[in-house]
Amino acid sequence: MRFSSIVPLAFGLLTLQNGFVNALPQATSTTLDPAPTVPALPDNYETLAAVEKKDLIWDRIQGTSNSSQNWNGIAESAWLLATLPPRPPFDMASDVMVPGRKKFIRNRGAHALVKLVPTEAAKQYTGIWATGAQNGLIRLTTLDEPPSNPKPEDIVIAPGGSIKFWRDGIPSTNLFFIYSLEGQTSWNYFENPCSNHLAPPKELKTKVGKKFNQRVSHYSEMTGTSDLAKFTADGKPVPQPKAPFQIWLVPAAGLKANPPPLTPETASANFASHFSAIPEGSTIYSIWAIPEPQSPYKVDTVYHPETLPNATHIADVVSESKFTPSYYGDAHLHFKHTSFDSDLELRPEWREIVRSVRD
Repeated sequence: MRFSSIVPLAFGLLTLQNGFVNALPQATSTTLDPAPTVPALPDNYETLAAVEKKDLIWDRIQGTSNSSQNWNGIAESAWLLATLPPRPPFDMASDVMVPGRKKFIRNRGAHALVKLVPTEAAKQYTGIWATGAQNGLIRLTTLDEPPSNPKPEDIVIAPGGSIKFWRDGIPSTNLFFIYSLEGQTSWNYFENPCSNHLAPPKELKTKVGKKFNQRVSHYSEMTGTSDLAKFTADGKPVPQPKAPFQIWLVPAAGLKANPPPLTPETASANFASHFSAIPEGSTIYSIWAIPEPQSPYKVDTVYHPETLPNATHIADVVSESKFTPSYYGDAHLHFKHTSFDSDLELRPEWREIVRSVRD
């Protein structure tokens, strides 16, 4: 949510909780947004080959690349948060958003086709982690609208995003990564590694978000990696899935040295367009992983996995197209979250290790 909006947002939530729903401005997702018409996906979409599903989605992304969804306003953020359904990002496997529902946060992004190229170290895992995937899409975002007049100490962007890998004949699998819940003061989008496990929230706005997320899972700052281990890219189930405990997406050195030119004057209006200069065929991130929790387990995420003795470089995320804005990607594309509880179903011995320091 917008970094300066926590007070009015909290007021809006209190208003709703006391039953005065009509007192809150009921913004809709289409009031000011451009709304290009896109055809629905075919009824047999999920049964198609991964490359066919990729082509259908990419056609719709490219077909709406001349526009982006509007950033959520304060009233709209409050309304979306207060009416947030309990579990749709975790339970709904579709690649398409619930009709009429708008992304609560990270509602504008840059999209590109990608492939996952595994290293020799990835063979300790299963599924897509071990074999890689040719049919993927990455969406790079920030938490909310970047400020136009920031102070030097202000949070300006919160890097993070998601990657979708299509699989033959079954729903896609998705990976989520963020730098931190609070964001960063630098405009360099690729300054810091991102992870699927985050340190607990420190600020009021992120602590409020944690309470909402805990309706789904006690481990509200963690998403899982196990779904990528359960099936291969051709849709075949893995008998004994094995996934890493934690991953980090480390930005490529070239992108860190020459990041998208985000500035206070241009970041809000043209956020996604800044990424279009990244050439097709670029390594965007190197993925590092640890197979087990650190001992002793530490709640604060280590953001430089190269310094961890048991961390290994298991894959690279390589672009297969240029990055583009897309109204379809912003307003319609859905990424199903994998709860960390799904990882615990495979590795129940992790539960007490993690829970003991995340209560």
